[in-house]
Amino acid sequence: MNKAHIHLLFNHFPVTGLMVGAATLIVALLLKKEQVQKAALWIIFCCCLLAMPAFFSGEGAEELIEELPGVSHELIHEHEEKAEVFIWLCAATGLLALFSALPVAENLALKKRLPAAVAVAGLITLFAGAQVGNSGGLIRHPEIQEQTGPQAAPEEEKDRD
Repeated sequence: MNKAHIHLLFNHFPVTGLMVGAATLIVALLLKKEQVQKAALWIIFCCCLLAMPAFFSGEGAEELIEELPGVSHELIHEHEEKAEVFIWLCAATGLLALFSALPVAENLALKKRLPAAVAVAGLITLFAGAQVGNSGGLIRHPEIQEQTGPQAAPEEEKDRD
């Protein structure tokens, strides 16, 4: 298994996990279910932690594909820039989730507000993660790129001309 495999293996966990964790946390906050809040906080923490292998394997994945035909260095650079923002947001969100889930937070006056802060941070981080995922997908998946020019005619229409 090379670094590209590792990168592809780990890059989905932070985004999908944050989606599950943030949604679970929001529902738990609305329903005032503290045990579910704790579980959601741990999900968010673990998913933020899983962003690290995805991030640190990115350079190796780049080295493997950057000279392949059709690979845009501009798209790779854009993906890297977004990933750097995302990893810092993951670090902050993950640490906040961890702190909120630990018993030490039980005695704080902010105890009730910490999970809500994690939910907001999780949504912001999730948005950044979606941007990273999309920019990474654009590197090797031209089918998801928006077409700026006129759309190509379907094969049937070309045959009629």
